[in-house]
Amino acid sequence: MDPDITIRTDADWEQLGAEKMNAIVDPMIVRSADLWLRGRSGQTAEQAPQVWAALDKNIDSLEAFFDAFILSERLPLVDYGSTFDSNIGFEPESLYRRVNEQAGEAVLRNVHVRDQASESARKDSLEKLKAGRPKRIEAALLKMVKEEFSAFDHQWRPDLGDLGNLSENEQIVARFQYGLLLFGYFSTKAKVGHVVQSKRARVLSSAIVQPRSTAYEFDDELRQHLKEVIESEGKKGGVVLDVPAAPALLSHLLSKQPRNTDELFREALKLRARKEIKEYAHWRSEIVSRWQRFEQISADTEADLRKAVRGTLRELGTAAPEPENASGFKLNINWLLLSLSAPVEKLFGWIPGVGAGERHVKVLVQTMRAAHEQKRLTQAVQYLWSQS
Repeated sequence: MDPDITIRTDADWEQLGAEKMNAIVDPMIVRSADLWLRGRSGQTAEQAPQVWAALDKNIDSLEAFFDAFILSERLPLVDYGSTFDSNIGFEPESLYRRVNEQAGEAVLRNVHVRDQASESARKDSLEKLKAGRPKRIEAALLKMVKEEFSAFDHQWRPDLGDLGNLSENEQIVARFQYGLLLFGYFSTKAKVGHVVQSKRARVLSSAIVQPRSTAYEFDDELRQHLKEVIESEGKKGGVVLDVPAAPALLSHLLSKQPRNTDELFREALKLRARKEIKEYAHWRSEIVSRWQRFEQISADTEADLRKAVRGTLRELGTAAPEPENASGFKLNINWLLLSLSAPVEKLFGWIPGVGAGERHVKVLVQTMRAAHEQKRLTQAVQYLWSQS
């Protein structure tokens, strides 16, 4: 399949903004949605248990995908084929075809990075990986990454020879970390948000704040420590802005009692078209746009966003005044808006370098819910997958 957009120089990244794209989504989030929408029937009998085991650990990735899909006019798939398929390009029943055909429009855009743009991204990301790579690999983190790569058919083998002689285990974790840095670089050059898979977010946060374990959940305490590091040294590192989030959209779609993944996706298309949802999407996009242009978020913009959140709550039939009180759980979309006017040692190697006049937006998905709520959500997601 020919690319919709080819990025050959850093200047070409402007094409994403021109096509009304405001975020680059982590390919591991995209892969979770791809495998889930294909359903159990899309896997062999041998693959199915392994794939579900990976999806079971990535429910928040499904939430992040539907949040991005419903609240974005278009989404780029950056080199998705070369990341996951053994042959460059898309499979006939790919996420790209399924989403665009059912939507009746080009919501997903196939983006390939080549030539100078690819080499610059690779060089920058490798330099940061060398500077910030943890000296020790924890067994829990290694096990988690291996399971992810295996179940998700991760075929990506970037050349990491510049890191020196690495053991097989070190190479696996380095590829996982390299993906975070590379897509962060892409988003910085494109001046859009970078939606990070929760596992990579925990690796990033753990490397920066050095908690007891890199396998810890990305919880409130870890997020608060990360915020303190970023805003230290007279706030020279950057700013952390928690954008008020509407209730988890995936949970709302499940409340419509779809019979399979296709029916849930059709409900997502309906929700995407609603006026209140579009208004919320507009103001959330405006937050990123104004930061990229002016390095500030006006009080009026924040007020408009909060008003849009309330409208979304009403549209979804939620009476609670604030989303964190809805349905007994909270889905936080944490936006780290960074402008590194001075180097912050603990951030170096994990946050893409931001030069003069450049800013960066990382979007970290944080899900907090009671154990019984999590179990119920997981069971519903598994049931639809098994029926598809």
